[in-house]
Amino acid sequence: MRPLYSHSILMLLACLFFTQTLQAQCDTHIELQTQAEVDAFASTYGCTHLDGNLLISGTDITNLDGLSGLTSIENHLDIRGNADLISIEGLNNLTYVGGHIVIALNESLVGIPTFDELESVGEEIEISHNPTIESIISFNGLNVLNSHLVVEENAALTNLNAFQNVINAESYIGLHNNNVLATINASFANVISITEHLDIRGNANLIDISSLTNIAHIGNFLRIKNNHSLEDCCFVQCWIDAVEGASFILNNASSCNSLEDIATTCPSNFDCDRSYIDALSFYDMNENGVRDAGEYGLNLESVVVEPTPIYGTNSSEGVKTFTVDNGSYLVKWANHPYWQPTGNTTYLVNTTNGTTQERSFGLTPTTQFANVKGNLTSAKTRCSTHVSYWLTYENIGTTSANGLVEYTPHNLVELVSVAPAPDYIEDGTLYWNYENLLPTYSREILLTFQMPSSDYMGTDLYSEGFVYTHDDAGEVLEQNKFTHSSQLKCSYDPNDKLVTPEGVGNERYTAFGENFEYTIRFQNTGNDTALNIIIRDSLDVNLAWESFEVVASSHDVRPELNLADGSIAFYFDNIYLVDSTTNEVGSHGFVKYAIVPKADLPENTTIENTAYIYFDENPAIVTNTTLNTLVSEVPVHALPDVVDLPITNDVFEVSTLVYPNPTRGEVQVNLDLSGTVEDTPWIQIFDNQGQLVIRRRYNSRSISLNDQPNGIYLVQVLYGDRQEMQRVVLQR
Repeated sequence: MRPLYSHSILMLLACLFFTQTLQAQCDTHIELQTQAEVDAFASTYGCTHLDGNLLISGTDITNLDGLSGLTSIENHLDIRGNADLISIEGLNNLTYVGGHIVIALNESLVGIPTFDELESVGEEIEISHNPTIESIISFNGLNVLNSHLVVEENAALTNLNAFQNVINAESYIGLHNNNVLATINASFANVISITEHLDIRGNANLIDISSLTNIAHIGNFLRIKNNHSLEDCCFVQCWIDAVEGASFILNNASSCNSLEDIATTCPSNFDCDRSYIDALSFYDMNENGVRDAGEYGLNLESVVVEPTPIYGTNSSEGVKTFTVDNGSYLVKWANHPYWQPTGNTTYLVNTTNGTTQERSFGLTPTTQFANVKGNLTSAKTRCSTHVSYWLTYENIGTTSANGLVEYTPHNLVELVSVAPAPDYIEDGTLYWNYENLLPTYSREILLTFQMPSSDYMGTDLYSEGFVYTHDDAGEVLEQNKFTHSSQLKCSYDPNDKLVTPEGVGNERYTAFGENFEYTIRFQNTGNDTALNIIIRDSLDVNLAWESFEVVASSHDVRPELNLADGSIAFYFDNIYLVDSTTNEVGSHGFVKYAIVPKADLPENTTIENTAYIYFDENPAIVTNTTLNTLVSEVPVHALPDVVDLPITNDVFEVSTLVYPNPTRGEVQVNLDLSGTVEDTPWIQIFDNQGQLVIRRRYNSRSISLNDQPNGIYLVQVLYGDRQEMQRVVLQR
C-alpha cells in the first residue's frame, strides 16, 4: 500500500500552488496616487496579473520600481498627470496590456526605455504632452498594433527609435507637433500595412521619415503636413499606389509641398524596389480556360503566392493584387469547396522593379445554388447624434440570386436617410427587392438614424432583419437572419462651479475690493468618450466684463466673450475626454477665469453666476449658482460658529493634508505633528452653508462623508489655541 503521508504532502503542495495562483491575480481596478502606494504594490496586492485598469496619477510619484512584479494588465494602463515622475522602468516586465496604454501629461519624464518585453497591446498607444521626454526607444517586442498609435506634443522629443518590429497597424499612425524631433530612425522600418491612415504633421524639425519606406498599404488617407524641415520625400512616390484614400502633402520644405513637387524634384526612375502580381479569378462559363465576353470576375480569396508577398489586397472585380520584391514567385490556386479550376492552377512568375505581372484562373462551380446572407454594422451609437448603419448582403452561392431584404430598426431610433430607398415600408419595417446579385458579390444599403437622448443611456439598441433568396416563381429558397446590437453610449457629467473668495455665511458676504476667480469643473461620468465640450456662462451685470481673463484650463480651450451681453462660451474642441469608468483620473477637466467687480457698487450688491456644460449633443448640465454679497465690512454674525473646545498648552507644529480632493466619499486627514502634544487634536467639518456636520477627535485618519450631499466642505483642524483649515470637494 502507498504510504499515506506522501499523498498528504502532494495535497499540501497542490494547495500551496493553488493559493499562489490566486495571489498572482488581482480582480479589481487599481489607482495609485502616491509614491508610497506604488512602493507598497507588492505587499498590498501581490499580483502579477491585473484583471482591470491600472491608473497611475499622483503629485509625489517619482518612479514605478514597485511595479516590477507586474507582467500583464487585462484592461487599460494610464500613466497620466504625474508632475514628478522621472522613470517608468518598473514596468519593464509587462508582456501584455489588453486595453490602451496612455502616457501623458508627465512633466518630468525624460524617456521611455522600457516595454521591450511587451508583445501585445489590445487598443491604442498614446504618448502625448510629456514636455521633457527626449527619447522613446521601447515597444520593440510588438509585431501588431491592434489600434492606433499617437505620438503628440512631446516638446523635447529628439529620438524616436521604437516599434521596430511592428508589421501591421490595425488603425492609424499619427506623429503630431513634436517640435524638436528630427528623425524617426528605424522606428517603423518593418511596417508594411496601415489599415486606416498615416498622419505626420506639425513636427517643425523633422527631416527624416525614411524608415517608413516599406509601407505597402495605407487603407485610408496619407497626410504629410506642416513639417517645415522635411525636404526629402522622393520615396513617397512608392506609396501612391498603396494609398486607398486621398493624399495630402503640403506646407513642408520646398521639395515636399505636393505630389507635383515630389514628381518634379525627384528622379523619374526613383527605385521603389517594388513589383506587383495581379491574379484574376473568373467564372469560366464555357470551361475553355480563357476569359471570354460575358465572363465576370469572382471575389474569392483562394489565390496564394509563395514565397510570402509583402502585402496582398482583397479581391475586387475578381482581381487580387500582391505587392512583392523583385524575384521568382509561384502563384497558385488553393482549393475552394464550391469552385474548381478549368485551366492552369500554378504559374511561375519573375518580377522586376516597377512592373506588374498578370495571371488568371478560370473557375466553374462544383455545385449550383444561390444563398444570400446579410450583415449589419453601425458606427458608435452615441446619444442624440446621427449614426450611420451599413447593411451589406452578399451572395455566397454559385448562381446569381434574386430576393428580398427586410430590416426592422430599434423602436427608439428614427430614420433620417437611406440609400438606396426601400421599395416599401410597413409598420416600421423596411423592404428592398434585389435582382441578379452575382455569386461572390455584395451590395450595401446605407442608413442614417437619429439616436435617442441621454434619457436612454445604456440601452441595448437591438435590431434584426432577414435576407430571402427567391426562385423564378418568387418562392423562398433560403432565409438568413442577421442581427445587430449596440449599447447607447453618452458622455454625461456631474459638475460644480466655484468662486474665490467664497464669501462668508448664507449670504456669502464678501468685502469690496476683492477680485473674483471662477472655476468651472466637469467630469465625464457617462459611458463613452466626450468628443467636444462647450461651457456657456453669463457674466453678472455687476462685473466689469472687459476685465475677463482666462487663468488656466485642463485642456486646450477656445473662449469667446460677447461684450454686448456678457455671455461667454468656452469651446473644448476635440477634447476626447474619457469616461470615468475607463479612466477616472483622465475624466476630469476645468476652466478658470478671473474678473473684477465694477467700481462704486452699492452696499449689499449681489453677484451670482451659473454655468451650463454641454457634452457633445447631450442636454445642458446646469451647475450650482455661486453667490457673493459685496459689503464694506463682513458682519461678525456671518462667521461660522466654531464649537467651543478646551484650550490646552500644546506646543507643536502641524502640517495638514486632506486627500483625495475631490473625493467620492472618504477623505484622509493626515497631520504631520512634531513637538509636545498634551491632547488629541479635534477635526470639525462644515458644509457650504457654514453648518457643522462632523466633529470628532483625531483618532483615525479616515473620515467618511458618505452621508453628505455633493458640495464644498471646510475641514478644520483645532489643536490647542491654533487652527488650520482646508477645503475639500465631495463629488460622486
